[in-house]
Amino acid sequence: MTPPKTTPEEIKDPRRILLLAPSNETATTFLKDLTDTPPPLPNPETGSLEGKSHVLSLKNPHYVADVPIWIDIVNPDGVRKWADAFSNKKAAEVPAVVGAYVVLLNRGKGKEGWDEVERVLKEIDRVVSISEGTALEVVRLVVLLGAATGEDDMGWVDGWEAVYGTATGKDELGEAVGVERVKEALEAHGWSGEVGDVNQLEGELGIKGGEVEGGFEIGEEDLEGMRRPIFGRDEEDEEDEEDEEDEEEGVEGIEALMLKMQAMRDLGAGMPEAERKKFAAKAVRDLMKTL
Repeated sequence: MTPPKTTPEEIKDPRRILLLAPSNETATTFLKDLTDTPPPLPNPETGSLEGKSHVLSLKNPHYVADVPIWIDIVNPDGVRKWADAFSNKKAAEVPAVVGAYVVLLNRGKGKEGWDEVERVLKEIDRVVSISEGTALEVVRLVVLLGAATGEDDMGWVDGWEAVYGTATGKDELGEAVGVERVKEALEAHGWSGEVGDVNQLEGELGIKGGEVEGGFEIGEEDLEGMRRPIFGRDEEDEEDEEDEEDEEEGVEGIEALMLKMQAMRDLGAGMPEAERKKFAAKAVRDLMKTL
């Protein structure tokens, strides 16, 4: 028995995306690729996109939303001054309504270039902490420009998911990369600002009170909870022979889900505890798309 189709909730006033880019050119190219719509023109008086906004239309089985993107042009050399301004109490209302930070950064060369990426993100984290202080989940993505896929072993930088800006297609795990990964991560986010669903899923996957207990722990009750939306029926329907085909498809769906969770567990095993927690929270949001 197929469950009735539900209309995704329309989020009328979603939280914002804050895009930080080193130049108008990088912001324009990225926005065009991300939204498939022409980005705004620079301010004729300043010649900058700073202070401009754009819209990203998102849709998944749970919601539809037109999420505003606030654009800021920040030279990495001036990021400390920028962070000082936005971490000030007088500007607290700005980060308080930001649900995602997307930072475009040139990768640079060797360890020196990577150290520069970490330095910039550490400064921006001072502002992100205000957004996280609202007790709502915040997406943190750094898009590395001028970097080859696989150049760096780590896909995470102090809690930021690192995405290679020029990458296309899928990685060895079949996951989206590049700009498509950015859109996927933003699409999986809860823009309405309601924390209940994410907290519930974290508990079900063994992430209790923000603590990751041995990675992702799935028990029989968890499997049954996943089984219902995959099969599209309740236990009492199991005797209906017409559903045998649905059940076979559901088993395959569970197996694929478990393989993906095992891969996520392996990826997170070598991370420091703080990064592992954020990795797990991101993985929970992504897994929602498969249920």
